[in-house]
Amino acid sequence: METAKQVPKTVGHFFGKIGSSIERGVNKVKASGEMHVPVPVDYVTWTEQVAGFAQRDDLGTAPKVLLHTGQLSAAAAAGLKAAGWQTVVIAYP
Repeated sequence: METAKQVPKTVGHFFGKIGSSIERGVNKVKASGEMHVPVPVDYVTWTEQVAGFAQRDDLGTAPKVLLHTGQLSAAAAAGLKAAGWQTVVIAYP
């Protein structure tokens, strides 16, 4: 885990909100079965909150895709990949 000093407090809070949004159906399940979760962030580090989001066991076994607008730290990218997430950068208009 990266230290909390490196992480803006809003990132963990944001991933908590994303988790709640998934429960309310904000994510998009594609015809292929992939779950697409949009995450408009500038930079994500691997924290306990992000790990908790990524490693949830209630999202099923379908492929999960994190669509993000920023950058992931090396630790965040590795942690998300290890948890079964594909990450895709999308351009922010």
